[in-house]
Amino acid sequence: MPRLPQASPADPLIVKGRPLTFSYFPIKRKNRRYGLQDVVFAVDPWAVIEGAVNDQVTSATSRREALAFLQQARAFYQAGAARTPASPLLTYYAFLNLGKAVIRSRGFTGSLDGARHGLSETHVGTGLSGSSVVVWDGGSRVNVFAELMERLGFQRPSTGPISVSGLAPQLVVGHRLWREASGRSERFVVLDDIEFVHDRGAKTLWLRSWLRRGDLSRYGISRSRLLQEGGLDGRFSEVDPTPLTEDRELVCLEQQSPVPYTGRPTDVVAGLVESCRPWLWRIITAGPERGYRRYYLHLTPLNAPGRMPQIASMWMLIFFFGSVVRYRPQEFAAIANGRYGAWATDLVSAQPEQLLFMLASEIRRREVARPAIV
Repeated sequence: MPRLPQASPADPLIVKGRPLTFSYFPIKRKNRRYGLQDVVFAVDPWAVIEGAVNDQVTSATSRREALAFLQQARAFYQAGAARTPASPLLTYYAFLNLGKAVIRSRGFTGSLDGARHGLSETHVGTGLSGSSVVVWDGGSRVNVFAELMERLGFQRPSTGPISVSGLAPQLVVGHRLWREASGRSERFVVLDDIEFVHDRGAKTLWLRSWLRRGDLSRYGISRSRLLQEGGLDGRFSEVDPTPLTEDRELVCLEQQSPVPYTGRPTDVVAGLVESCRPWLWRIITAGPERGYRRYYLHLTPLNAPGRMPQIASMWMLIFFFGSVVRYRPQEFAAIANGRYGAWATDLVSAQPEQLLFMLASEIRRREVARPAIV
């Protein structure tokens, strides 16, 4: 095997006397500089979201509207948590109304009267294989899905159908249930750590991502496949970890294009994080390791259509099952009792809380986590 290149000389980025923990919102802009931002612990993320709406929506009329959407969203969500046959539909309407509140809090000033889902569902026969979620945009009324994705900082989605079979393997939670039901290979690789490093002399900042050899060998994932299907090819390259760690099981991927800074390295942290979010997936955890988050790479086969941002794929699948329950409840029962039943049941029971905490973090622009209770 060819000798790996050496990592660029660098030091960990230290803020307030400790290495800066990677997250989507590690710092916050203060009066003149960026400062460290810790995790917000919340048993009730709805209260965090309500506080953000009150803080961010300046127009009294728009604030009342957003809070009314939020109140309805919470009621739908609580009703869906009762695990009734209508739960997937109620849960989707909870997120639809929450999405409207998020859109308003992110500066949208147009009318939300008559706002549309921005999604529809098509199917051929029954089950998952012939089903698609169709993205719509344009027209005189707001399409909530497309508007929400853009307001969250993602590229506005292209219109057209995306197969449910293509969306299903993009969920971290329940992925192995999908893998076992479909007979497909593993598509997620957990990242052991993501590290901010910088070169003081050159005034540049970049990321190092760490993962374990065993996670690659267990599923027969080559380094070239990891970089290509993980979306890292041309962005990251593998470097020799030996001078950096004593743990011989670790693999180190180093960002190829450092970000320059002129004042402090924290001035460019937010932009660096934003640039890497499209290739990261994550789950909200109850443990403090790595800031109550666990990050993953999704290995999307090069010929597989429909790779979406994580929040988008979660939203679309929740919409899909809500639509099935609304129009063809007998089909949802058949799916739940079929080959993909364990995966579908896990999706409608576990994904809503994950998505809720993710959206609470997005609207607050600060990581929100459920506190561990010992």
